[in-house]
Amino acid sequence: MRSTEPVERFWDLAKRATEPLLTCNYPEAEVHLVAMLDLIRSHPEARGSFEAAFLEGLRWSPDDGVPPPFELEVVVFCMHELMWPAIRDAAEKIREETNDHRILLRVREVIEAYDPAWKYEDEWEYFSSRA
Repeated sequence: MRSTEPVERFWDLAKRATEPLLTCNYPEAEVHLVAMLDLIRSHPEARGSFEAAFLEGLRWSPDDGVPPPFELEVVVFCMHELMWPAIRDAAEKIREETNDHRILLRVREVIEAYDPAWKYEDEWEYFSSRA
């Protein structure tokens, strides 16, 4: 597998997850989100690239004038499982540096995903089936 293939696959899965998320079709989105987790776990050498991609989604602002690269739920779902410190640290830094309520809501969702008692865990079969 080429060194860029895992990252290309990541972006493909993120986009595939976003489409059903936009219509609240969580079971369909979950298939792609779980595939993302499998991909990430199977390519630890690409963690830096995966982190950069998650950060791109996290740092998107409604003022950017373009749609987000993928829905925030992609970051939230994956970080609840992966618990990567760099993503949480970035979310906390954004929270400290902004007064924009829209952005604060976005980063709060990410930070809350790190809680072992995450309030949305039961809405996802992947997490609720492990309980």
